[in-house]
Amino acid sequence: MISDLLPPVDLTELLLEINAHTGFADEFFHAVKPVPELMICPSASAPC
Repeated sequence: MISDLLPPVDLTELLLEINAHTGFADEFFHAVKPVPELMICPSASAPC
């Protein structure tokens, strides 16, 4: 299968990397304004 040829990738890290290149997350908004501090996390590998 093709999936056997691909390296295992953490989805969260992949999305963070893609966002760093494209900025796609800027197009999303949170229903609560301003966004609570607990929901802002700069990196999945770092504690919020």
